[in-house]
Amino acid sequence: LIDQLLDFSKLEAGKLKIDHAPFMLDTLLIESGNAVKDRFLDKPVSLEISIDEHLKNRYFKSDPLRIKQIVLNLVSNAFKFTSEGSVTITAEIISENDTITKTKITVVDTGIGISTEKQELIFNEFTQAEEDTSKKFGGTGLGLAISKQLAGLLGGSIQVQSRIDEGSAFAIMLPLENVADNQAGSAVESETKEKSLADLKLKALVFDDDPSMRSLLAEVLEQEGIHCNTFEKFSDFETVAGAVDYDFVLTDIQMPGTDGFQVLAALQEGGAMYRYGDQPVIAMTGDQTHKSNYYYEQGFSQLMHKPFHKYELMQTLHTLFGTTADVDDRTNDISDANDSIYDLGLLKSFLNDDKALSEIISVFLMQTHKDLDELHLAIEENDFDTVRALSHRKLTMTRQLQANKVVPILEKMEKVENNDATLKNLYQEVVKEIETLTTALQKEIV
Repeated sequence: LIDQLLDFSKLEAGKLKIDHAPFMLDTLLIESGNAVKDRFLDKPVSLEISIDEHLKNRYFKSDPLRIKQIVLNLVSNAFKFTSEGSVTITAEIISENDTITKTKITVVDTGIGISTEKQELIFNEFTQAEEDTSKKFGGTGLGLAISKQLAGLLGGSIQVQSRIDEGSAFAIMLPLENVADNQAGSAVESETKEKSLADLKLKALVFDDDPSMRSLLAEVLEQEGIHCNTFEKFSDFETVAGAVDYDFVLTDIQMPGTDGFQVLAALQEGGAMYRYGDQPVIAMTGDQTHKSNYYYEQGFSQLMHKPFHKYELMQTLHTLFGTTADVDDRTNDISDANDSIYDLGLLKSFLNDDKALSEIISVFLMQTHKDLDELHLAIEENDFDTVRALSHRKLTMTRQLQANKVVPILEKMEKVENNDATLKNLYQEVVKEIETLTTALQKEIV
């Protein structure tokens, strides 16, 4: 809301700067569509993208950031107001000469539609199609007003056609400056430079109570040129908050003391005290209690379900920062073989060399020894809260290791009721399987 109000205020005052940079329209549309689709995975709504062949693999000049802002807003609205069916993005050429290509980008949905009398009003600030729209679907009523003004600043326009209960089609007409063939090399160079994560010199905060996971995330982020500060708990960060800069936050959701939801709330409420200025906060969780939309409603920028592949982490960062890179999409590394002790395929996706892998495994083995001692003591003292917390923490890396015999036992222990008579048997089972796992993993250390 604050971002939208600032944009709207700048637009009203005529102070919003419009850039003029090379970009590829097809790439922008595909990235924007997929970024929104990832936020609505729980909905039975498909995404279809159709781009004129004469627009593909071509560079144009305009303001890619503002075009993306318009497209993201329209596609987000399309998914928000469509309970089932499809959202389609099309791009076509209206006319073209030596210098300008007039382009039409259309976002079509099969959603609730807009009545004829409301179709002009929706482009007014703080206005939505119906009085109860905000209550049902959320939103501020600023998105379309901003999009219309942005389109105007870019020399274009937005139109809408819609029927109640049949869906809507929002069309953006934009003039794009052609980039000559002899300029394509410099455009590609500029685009590539802009889209490197390393060139952005990003800094990250990581909150996770599992030392192995902290080490793993720090390792992979540093490999990508991202400086990383990791914390076991939020109180550790509070002691140094004023001296730590960061561009995004990765936080586990279920942590003792301050959980991920509370981390987000504390950053938002602390503001300048924590050097927080609306940086993206990414949730990481192995819990399936809440649907994805719940996390976005709380204010998280993205959600990753544990265990996750390096590809998923990198794609999340590329989406958030508008960058691209070749990332190995071997997400089928997660093994379905229930009889295997472990599988390092998923873990290896994060790491460049055997030495780094050995270090992560060593951290896991040392922490596991401590955790089993704590678990034994907690059971002896009937400290069920500690049993549940430790079991949850162990699940993080055992899932990344695809330790298929350990994980099901820990999942039961994570949800054990107070005074459950089966706990000691579960503990004996998990000790046996963890001993087998750790003995096998010792051989992986080089």
